Amino acid sequence: MVDTGTALTGVFYLFFISFIIFQRLGGYPEAWFRIRRVPYLVDYIRGPDKKYRRHIEEMAKIDTSSGLAMWHFGNGDYHLPESEASLNANGAPMWFHAWDEGRAIPQYMDTVVGPDGKATLVFRPKVPPSILQAALKSKVAHDIHREEEAPKVEGFKWATITLLIITIVIMIGVLYFEYSNHCGISPKSC
Repeated sequence: MVDTGTALTGVFYLFFISFIIFQRLGGYPEAWFRIRRVPYLVDYIRGPDKKYRRHIEEMAKIDTSSGLAMWHFGNGDYHLPESEASLNANGAPMWFHAWDEGRAIPQYMDTVVGPDGKATLVFRPKVPPSILQAALKSKVAHDIHREEEAPKVEGFKWATITLLIITIVIMIGVLYFEYSNHCGISPKSC
C-alpha cells in the first residue's frame, strides 16, 4: 500500500509538471485560451517608460458596433485595423500600440501619397542583408546588446525555482513526519 508521503510527492510532482506545461503554453491567460480553443488577440502596448507590455484578450471583447474594430483597455480604446495586424508565434493576431494613442503602430505597410494626391498602401522595403551584417559587427551593436554581461534570470525561471524549492521543503517535512509516524507505529524497526 502507498503511504501518504509517496502520494503527496506524486501530487506535488504532478502539479509541478502541469505548471511547467502551462507556462510553456504562454502562461495565464494565453495558455488558458489555447487549451479551451478560445480565439484571442495579443496587443503589445508601449508605455511611457518605452517598454512593451503584452496584453491578451478574447476576440469576443472586440467592439465592432461603430464599424471599426476597437478594443477597450484601461482608460482608452485602441483601434485594431486588419492591415496592421501580424501573427504571434501561436497564430493569434497581434498589434502594437503606444499607450497614449489609439492608432496601431504600422508594422508592414505605409501609406504613400502619390504625385496625383492619391494615398496608397505600399509594403516597406526590406533591409539588405549586407547592411544588417555590417550593423551587427559594429561597436554600437555590441554596446547595445552587452554580450559580455550575464543574462538576468527573471519571470518564469524565478517562479519555477521558487516553486521547486517550496516543493522540496514540503517533501522533506512530509518525509520527516512520515518517518516519525512509522516509528510511532512500530518502534522496533527504527
